[in-house]
Amino acid sequence: MKKQFFIYAFTIGAFVFTANVSSAQVSDVSEPAKVEANQLPPTINSTFSSKYQGVKNVDWSMENETYKAKFNKDGKDMYAEFTPEGEWLETATMVEKDKLPAAIPTYLQQNYADYTVGKSKLIETEEENTYEVKVVKDSEETSLFFDEEGNHIDEGMEDESMQEEVEDEIKG
Repeated sequence: MKKQFFIYAFTIGAFVFTANVSSAQVSDVSEPAKVEANQLPPTINSTFSSKYQGVKNVDWSMENETYKAKFNKDGKDMYAEFTPEGEWLETATMVEKDKLPAAIPTYLQQNYADYTVGKSKLIETEEENTYEVKVVKDSEETSLFFDEEGNHIDEGMEDESMQEEVEDEIKG
């Protein structure tokens, strides 16, 4: 009887320990937290308003100490990131395939003809502007990066800062 009780208690203890470890691992993954516009630091409101004049209906979130704005400007879905001090970090604008620089579709046809091309985006930062094009084959997704003229510059790298928002957009 004591042996059965010990086995029972050990099993329950192991289960509780495993559950706590699993929840700790899940909680380490930072999920975007929705932020209301009136909760933003004033510097972010000021920077956003001057950079994106007239834009209304902005969905704000915060992830990894970065404020993220999702909005539509001139009929284009856009995402922008800001530091808590209000410094603009980057903007991603969804780009239709027919609006990409001519060199990109040519490169895709020559090198990724058997891939499905997902939606693309233009990533603007203080340092440079790049295009990211997602291609998929056999459920494997690859990100291709191009400069402003459409020259291929990198492959396989992920833009982690806005990856989740853009993946949702690509799937949608």
